[in-house]
Amino acid sequence: MTYKPIEIDRENLTIMGVCFPDIEILNCVADAIGSNMFEGFEPTAKSVELIRDYVMDKITTVELAQIARDEAHREQCDYTEWQRNMYKDVSLKEFFNNAMEFRKSQVE
Repeated sequence: MTYKPIEIDRENLTIMGVCFPDIEILNCVADAIGSNMFEGFEPTAKSVELIRDYVMDKITTVELAQIARDEAHREQCDYTEWQRNMYKDVSLKEFFNNAMEFRKSQVE
């Protein structure tokens, strides 16, 4: 697996071109993405947007899981591809658990 850096612009508050309302949320998402990239997660602008929306309570855990599941099935073209997507789902699950922990820490 080759490391592929992602574009993070803290001055303009963007990750891969996706805008963030503040540096705290950007850093939370960036840290979670970085951690999950070690697990094989390959972020896209769409996944960054979904994670941002989840952290900001714009979508629920159930909605997020459904979107991730739908995307995995949409990309499925054979069993090998399906296995790869299932691995990404596991990484997404860990990623969103990290995001939930951040959200809980903000409430406390």
